[in-house]
Amino acid sequence: MKCKHCGEKIAEDSKYCEFCGKNIKVIVNPWKVISIVVAVVGAIWIICLYWQNHEDVETKEWQIETLQNDKNFLEMKMEEQNTFINIISNPAQIYVMRSYGTSQINFCNGIILDPGGTDDYSNDCDCYLEVVPDISHGYGIKLQGPFHTEKGFDYIDIYERTTNEGDTTHLAHYTGDGDCDVTSTNGDLLIHFHSDASIVRSGFIFSVSCVPIENYDTLKENCKKAKF
Repeated sequence: MKCKHCGEKIAEDSKYCEFCGKNIKVIVNPWKVISIVVAVVGAIWIICLYWQNHEDVETKEWQIETLQNDKNFLEMKMEEQNTFINIISNPAQIYVMRSYGTSQINFCNGIILDPGGTDDYSNDCDCYLEVVPDISHGYGIKLQGPFHTEKGFDYIDIYERTTNEGDTTHLAHYTGDGDCDVTSTNGDLLIHFHSDASIVRSGFIFSVSCVPIENYDTLKENCKKAKF
């Protein structure tokens, strides 16, 4: 190799130049070191930026999907609410249940009220309402609306006819405060309202409407009307 100081040729393993006597060592170019460091740091920054952008894209896609699902859910609930409001605002029929015994209605576009009507219901009610609409096969009954009863003591039970002999299946039991949302699968329902001998409340207001049955083909043999 050559001496970096005097340029004379010296042995490869020399520590000192035999001509000028100066120490032989590798002289590091600081600009090269800076360039390498900058290049490494830049590469790391680019990789981090790429992964950050990749995660941001995935996060944004997830947020968009979540927002879309929320939007679809809200639109569905708004549609249900609008249907309920339309029926309440412009009912074809309004029926107030009796305090005792069994009665029947045949309409499928209107509202059903507890025995108190627009006032509080009375004590010791025990009444049944058969909802048997005059509609063709392939439709069920949808009940929707708020209820306010003495929790645990006054209640609403809803049943569905399951056979031509009048057998029923229990669909819902409501007591206290809440919202009814029940749909039959064959077009006939039975509503049972009961109150005890003490506290009374405002009762319920249910919209009643007919809706197509998705699985009608498997149920059409049980769709003939019958008394409960």
